[in-house]
Amino acid sequence: MAYPQKACDRQELVKDYRQRIGDFKDVVNLQAELKKVLSLSDHLDSLPSFAEKQAFLAFYETLLSDTYILSYIGQLQLGALEDHIQAIHTYTSGTRGLSIEVLALADGFYLDIMQSFPTTTSVDHFLSLLASLGITVESTSVKKVSVPKDKIQQRLGIYKKN
Repeated sequence: MAYPQKACDRQELVKDYRQRIGDFKDVVNLQAELKKVLSLSDHLDSLPSFAEKQAFLAFYETLLSDTYILSYIGQLQLGALEDHIQAIHTYTSGTRGLSIEVLALADGFYLDIMQSFPTTTSVDHFLSLLASLGITVESTSVKKVSVPKDKIQQRLGIYKKN
């Protein structure tokens, strides 16, 4: 759910998001999610061949999120080592679209934003939003990375072999 930045206090926004995350972790909800996984597993077990199982799951190979993936690992507790760490990064493999990895260390947050498309519109808007909220960003760098393409993507023609 989108929140107009002027329409609510940041503390209220944080409280609301934490409540939503907590609600998702509720035992009843987790049991419902587990039922879905077990149902999928049971259905796969009912298929007679590996090829049929692959065909059934083929939609995962081209699944593309129309929003983004946000992962908050949490607060790292590294004790005395924290004084020696200047920056820390994470990497999400295989994500098509936009992915944001967040972790907290000492007195800061570290964000790694990865995308599989060339425009910087989303990142530029995000940095502008942080600035408008008075949140200081100490350092940003753009790195183009290339990773080995997996065989499924090659088979589907999403990526061609080098």
